[in-house]
Amino acid sequence: HGLTLFTRDLTEARKTGMSPERCIMTLAERGERVYGGFTKHLKIIARQIGWGLSLRRIYQDFEKRVYGWLARAGVFIMIDAIDVGGGAPETFDVLASFMEDLEEMERNKRATLRPLLLIPYMTAIILVTVVVILISFMKSLLKLARVYISIPEFVHLFLPPVVLIAVISGLVAGKVSDGTVAVGFKHAVIMAVITLVAIWLSGTLGIQLVTPPPTT
Repeated sequence: HGLTLFTRDLTEARKTGMSPERCIMTLAERGERVYGGFTKHLKIIARQIGWGLSLRRIYQDFEKRVYGWLARAGVFIMIDAIDVGGGAPETFDVLASFMEDLEEMERNKRATLRPLLLIPYMTAIILVTVVVILISFMKSLLKLARVYISIPEFVHLFLPPVVLIAVISGLVAGKVSDGTVAVGFKHAVIMAVITLVAIWLSGTLGIQLVTPPPTT
């Protein structure tokens, strides 16, 4: 995590005697290969410090751009330590250890919950399988009864609820794997596409559930 690495580097830079603001501006020049996605936010913070903006104003701007609670908490504590306590190296060291522990906890939690990601996918797959089997069963049943129903008409009967359940399962998968429903939209799209393709393939096995006999 880029913020965790930055916090640890900030601690070491502060021990050299540079001011906290100068440490931030110096570390901002190290590039994306060091801090990853946090680099762009760090460069903005360093630029705002150079403009003379207050630390509180800088944090308020950062809060509008970042939604992760861990990043918000880390930057808030860092800003507060500089604004109130002068940014003592000991304070930054405690913050760095705190961030590292939190990141390790998040990593362990995701590793524990990741196997549960299979459950929503299995739910969607089982549901689609049941629908496909049901369509095949109804094909034979209606053939015996000599009832003719076009495949689009029959598929449209099952399509809305099946796709809805697939989308809900995708949202649940995102919540379980990453802790946010927003990530679930990716899984929801994947499940919806799989569902649509599976049902479409089940329908293309025949133009109709039962083909009417040829007229003589």
